Amino acid sequence: MVRRHIAKDGCCGRCSMDSETVNHILFTCPYARLIWAVSPVQAPPNGVMSDSLYANLYRVMNLKHHRPDLKIHDDLVPWLLWRIWKNRNEFLFKGIDDSAPSTVAKAKEDMEAWLGRKEEDHIVAQTPPLSNARVKWKAPPPQWIKCNTDGAWRKEHQQSGVGWISRDSTGKLLWAGVKDFQRVGPPIEAEAEGIKWAMQSMRSLGYNQVLYETDSQVLARMTA
Repeated sequence: MVRRHIAKDGCCGRCSMDSETVNHILFTCPYARLIWAVSPVQAPPNGVMSDSLYANLYRVMNLKHHRPDLKIHDDLVPWLLWRIWKNRNEFLFKGIDDSAPSTVAKAKEDMEAWLGRKEEDHIVAQTPPLSNARVKWKAPPPQWIKCNTDGAWRKEHQQSGVGWISRDSTGKLLWAGVKDFQRVGPPIEAEAEGIKWAMQSMRSLGYNQVLYETDSQVLARMTA
């Protein structure tokens, strides 16, 4: 944030204790540590998260294979990561402070909805879904990547935050990103900026077969 002239000291907007890096947001911030603590994902042996983002990601993504006795579902970790990022945007730009137990519960709901969708892929719907029904994540075709984007806007500070997360057709987490920038304009611009940055990022990573999905109904209708 400080590199984009949004924050003066570069400290975390939630705890104000450390620089707001991606690793801090996801793992070392006290709020993130609390979420991991109340989740089924066991803390490191010494109880301290690594200063390396890649070390932390490797541990949580492979914990079930190293500790099969923990009964951790393979698909839960990506949804926990996504919820932590969304919570960060909600807190910073909307003032919404979701509790750790609620965050874990929502991540489990996301996972169960996605698993339910996988089981229903072979069923042909007889009637269109209700407009207010919960939207389920649908896996992309084999050999394709799906990239979900999210944007938030804080009017009083003219700040925006965007995030994206990419998964393959099995739901495996591949890459993710989050950043802040100054933006004067309606919230739809933050959502559009999120998709634009996600596209640029995926291209730079060498992915060409990518489906992009936004939670903004307005933007989805505009690009349909």
